[in-house]
Amino acid sequence: MRNFIRKILPLAFVFTVIFTMTAFASDFTATTAEITSQSRTVDEGTLSDVSTFSPAAPVTDVFATDLYIQNGRVFLEIAIIGYGDRRVTLDGRAVTATRIRTVGNPVYAFIETYDLGPATAGTRTLNFRTTSFNSPWNTITETFTVTVY
Repeated sequence: MRNFIRKILPLAFVFTVIFTMTAFASDFTATTAEITSQSRTVDEGTLSDVSTFSPAAPVTDVFATDLYIQNGRVFLEIAIIGYGDRRVTLDGRAVTATRIRTVGNPVYAFIETYDLGPATAGTRTLNFRTTSFNSPWNTITETFTVTVY
């Protein structure tokens, strides 16, 4: 019986170590994230009804200002110059900003923060589309592909 225990105990220990490593490998938190691809589409709208008395400036630019990992999650900050609606998707699903800051007095820009999910290795695609609230009703679409290592 002792020989049996001596043979089986190391085997049980090996299996315990193997399964423990397998279970925790999926909890790996990455430490690096970068925008690996970015594309832009601009629809200039129409200038036929331009008014110098518009209530707010049209959208003129959209760009990423920061990408960071905090508390095990990936965040992307996007600056929007001007006023417009937003349609934002992350890997095809609609998302909303987790934080919105304003720039200027009077306000002329916004910085929105988007949570891209857990900081696990992989690629995520954030599609950001905004159309001006007023003339020339232009649309800017930015697609950010973020890779986490």
